[in-house]
Amino acid sequence: MINHDTALYPELAAYLEARMGELATIPDERKATLRQLATYIVARKRTSDKVALNFICTHNSRRSHLSQLAMAAALAYFGIEGVSSW
Repeated sequence: MINHDTALYPELAAYLEARMGELATIPDERKATLRQLATYIVARKRTSDKVALNFICTHNSRRSHLSQLAMAAALAYFGIEGVSSW
């Protein structure tokens, strides 16, 4: 469910909306991995008030920073509460 009441910068909201059409291009193998992660997060959310996701990259290439920001934007876009990204 998309939370259109979330206060996102208009440019970010438009970017995320445009990316929704690209979900079909994610390979099935990757979708299976992402589904496992989503299932884990939902299970943790059911047993805890808060879930914290920590993104760590190797080689100091800033992927963890970008992943954390992408997750924070997605959580806000979909109105998912009680999950934070670090």
